[in-house]
Amino acid sequence: MLNWLSPDEFGKENVAQAMGRRRRRSGRVQLESKVLVDEKAEKWIKHYSSSHNILLVGEGDFSFAASLAEAFGSASNMVATSLDSKVANLKKLEDYGCTIVHEVDANTMSQHPLLKVKAFDRIVFNFPHAGLNYFMCEHSMVQIELHQNVVKGFLMNARDMLTENGQVHVTHKTSYPFTLWEITKLAEEGGLQLVEEVPFTKWDYPGMASKVFVEDKAEKWIKHYNSSHKILLVGEGDFSFSACLAKLFGSASNMVATSLDSKEALGEKHPTVVTNLKKLEDYGCNIVHGLDDCTMSQHPLLNLKTFDRIVFKFPHVGFLLSEHGKLLTKGGEVHVTHKTAHPFSMWNKERLAEEAGLHLVEEVYFTTRDYSGYENKRGDGYRSNDTFPVGQCSTFKFYK
Repeated sequence: MLNWLSPDEFGKENVAQAMGRRRRRSGRVQLESKVLVDEKAEKWIKHYSSSHNILLVGEGDFSFAASLAEAFGSASNMVATSLDSKVANLKKLEDYGCTIVHEVDANTMSQHPLLKVKAFDRIVFNFPHAGLNYFMCEHSMVQIELHQNVVKGFLMNARDMLTENGQVHVTHKTSYPFTLWEITKLAEEGGLQLVEEVPFTKWDYPGMASKVFVEDKAEKWIKHYNSSHKILLVGEGDFSFSACLAKLFGSASNMVATSLDSKEALGEKHPTVVTNLKKLEDYGCNIVHGLDDCTMSQHPLLNLKTFDRIVFKFPHVGFLLSEHGKLLTKGGEVHVTHKTAHPFSMWNKERLAEEAGLHLVEEVYFTTRDYSGYENKRGDGYRSNDTFPVGQCSTFKFYK
């Protein structure tokens, strides 16, 4: 069943609540409530109760999630997700016990490793949007079709994540051109039936801010990498290379930076790593420790992602280019930087790449001077925090 609300900035809005017949997947279980208050002390804010298991999809600044948490006095019954990487100002939700998951695509969320075994009483998507391209306007049929694809994909995924009597709530504007989205029709095509359409106003949710969708055209470059690339950094030492990119881009929300060592082990090897990790977190970087690049395509936080650039600086024992290729977008590249003098020339990196189904695009000269703040580290032994002479060195670019 669907039920809509859509507020404009100053007034009207409609919400759509949809409830579908349960198509329960094998292994999907209802989310356990961790609320530590008396169950009889149920708290409501509009359509939502503190006893509901709630999934919030496509949160912007998480102010709607925070509004619910504030009203309930807890968020242990909630999972709040965003398409973008980690953002700041989430401490309130974390303090309330909310489960927060970043980079969740509404069109594939039912397969997300952290969500696919859960079921929800309420699945909420406020103001779904495909992102606005500067060369199109909201009433462009191409833009409308993009919006419809987002909504349709969300509804089909949400249908399979509901408890037996669960509902899907979609909030959006009901004025032209948003009426052209035909959200109710999309819901019916996805096997959902409309329960009701009710007015929406953000004043019912103190602290809620509207989402703004603007395509950022101020693309920033540093050598082979730009701020619009989805970048996976493999085998980071003190994370100074990741921090260098983040500082230049002014953000790291497009980056996933990983290390083979645990965070604790890195702290013992590299005293500067704490500072670099703090910078990356502030810039919104996703950081994964204990990642073996030989099996990284199976990692639960990576196996549903693809990247435009996969970067590995000075790999040593056991790296597998075949694993890198599995995580590439169409047209994406794997960049391996290493010394080219003897004995490193004997590694025969081009042959290894071909065996993994990758092909050399080009080999370009590499110098640390191009990346202000980057310090290459030995990584192991009693001199693990020492730099080493790079000498003759290249970045090898491979594509699939």
